[in-house]
Amino acid sequence: MRRHHSIRWAIRVILLLWIIVGSLAWGENEPLKKPSVFEGIGNTAEQVGKKIKQGFTKAATKLREKQIRTKVERKLKKAGTKTAEGFEKARRKMDQKLNR
Repeated sequence: MRRHHSIRWAIRVILLLWIIVGSLAWGENEPLKKPSVFEGIGNTAEQVGKKIKQGFTKAATKLREKQIRTKVERKLKKAGTKTAEGFEKARRKMDQKLNR
């Protein structure tokens, strides 16, 4: 039993050393110009940020072109006029019923 335990321990140590040495050797063979994972993530995040900014800029331009403010003002004015007309109509009906 003790022998199996020590064999397992030795195999684990050898595997660990093999992984470390292999990763170091692989790292030396990599070209230095290749960006790291974190640099790649940073670059991607920067590109996404630029795309979002472009999207907001385009949306703002479209809103200005469509003159949303004047359209909203017209619709509110029309709604106010319709409401006033509705109240006037209701007042006339009430007057007619009270005067009969």
